[in-house]
Amino acid sequence: MKLLSRRDFLKTSAVAAAALYTAPAVFTKGLSSAINFIDETSASFPLLQASGNHYEIGHAVGSAFSKNINTFLKRRVEWFNELIDYVQNDKTDYFIKLVGIAEEKFPYIVREMRGIAKGAGLDFEQIALMNLSTEISAMIERTKKAEGDENPGCSTFHLKNQKYQFIMHNEDGHDASADLMYMLHAKLASGTSYIAFMYPGMLAGVAPVMNSYGLGQTCNYIPCDEPKTGIPRAVLYRATVEAKSVKEAVKISTIESRAFAFHNNFCSFDNGQIVSLETIPGAYSLIETKDFYFHTNHNIHPDMKAYEKKEEDISGSSGSRLAVMTEEVKKLPAVSERTEQQLIGILSNHKQAPYSPCRHPRGNIRGITMGTAVMDINRKAMRMYKWNPCLATANNWITDYYLNADGNLKVVNPAA
Repeated sequence: MKLLSRRDFLKTSAVAAAALYTAPAVFTKGLSSAINFIDETSASFPLLQASGNHYEIGHAVGSAFSKNINTFLKRRVEWFNELIDYVQNDKTDYFIKLVGIAEEKFPYIVREMRGIAKGAGLDFEQIALMNLSTEISAMIERTKKAEGDENPGCSTFHLKNQKYQFIMHNEDGHDASADLMYMLHAKLASGTSYIAFMYPGMLAGVAPVMNSYGLGQTCNYIPCDEPKTGIPRAVLYRATVEAKSVKEAVKISTIESRAFAFHNNFCSFDNGQIVSLETIPGAYSLIETKDFYFHTNHNIHPDMKAYEKKEEDISGSSGSRLAVMTEEVKKLPAVSERTEQQLIGILSNHKQAPYSPCRHPRGNIRGITMGTAVMDINRKAMRMYKWNPCLATANNWITDYYLNADGNLKVVNPAA
């Protein structure tokens, strides 16, 4: 495995930090068998269609969205420098160990990160650090937490009745990414295809994704006070993108050598199964949704009560959003009568802002809803509401993505 030494990592990161923001996007002819960059209408996020092996897909993403990735790093340069400082001063080489484990267990995912880095004109270590930032940030937070910092958040509904079967998910994150998000339609040489909502520089699977095997997934961040030396969270998310079933996705997600905590929502577009999977290093709980369920960003499964977070971790954004959702759900009709529009209404709710289900930045609190995904099992489609659902519904910024078993994508704006 080629990985810079601690000293070289510091040197190359410092040099790149001074110059990366002006690096142009470069397309390497012949590297990917098919690259088609499409700037969709205002109702949709930009869409990249790419095919090839994992490195080639990564290179296509890095090339097409170099400006997005570099702009994000420029906006969050203080945060990124803090991550670099930790890595440089960490005598345990935690970051290097995580990358080594990722390459041992999932070498093709590390190759994909190398492709992203090459395409974006960055060092591999920079892209790797972005994708391992959850684990490194948690190590930093053991000793300090800056004013205004907050953990990422997402809010999720599951609904199954006679008319609807879906996962509905608000994807929340730092507003530095809000106008830089994009969609990726990847057709891998292995035969797997997927359509994914993407953060700049990050691997597919961190945000909502559906694949050509009929698997849909979304994820909720779960805090972890004691990260382990194991497979990084983002790497496991990316691994499940290619799973052929809910069962396989759960098996991947529960590999024993996990570094961090997380919550997965998986669904099958073939048999209608929807599950909630809570994990921490060393334990997990799986619940299949029978009719209705919702989740934010702390463990709520009965079997995970022993691992419940400190009160201060629950009483902020996650607890606030869960409380609003709980109160609003009480106003709904019976589960058999509930609809997509009713639940979109709750995810558009601004009660207890800025820690409301529909998030908008306020002061030092920079959390925002990037988009809302609906894994619509009955229509076999992933619906994306662009940015905040309150704005998307008002402006008809809604797009449906249909991905068939052959990996071919159909994009439809329902309002058109």
